[in-house]
Amino acid sequence: MKRPQDIQLQEQTRHNKAICVMSIIDDAIDLAEKLGNHELTKGCLCYRCITKRKRMLFPPMKKWKYQL
Repeated sequence: MKRPQDIQLQEQTRHNKAICVMSIIDDAIDLAEKLGNHELTKGCLCYRCITKRKRMLFPPMKKWKYQL
């Protein structure tokens, strides 16, 4: 059985991780707005460049013409 201290620690850790992720997303969006429309550059962490890099590495699957 979990102790109340362990549960509180887990909740606090989860809360801190959520705050960290949200701040990273906000910073990426701010950087994209500041840079505006630009080409894909190496090491750029704006939302647009990250999405482009992800699509280059893992292209979306094409829709199947036929269904099984």
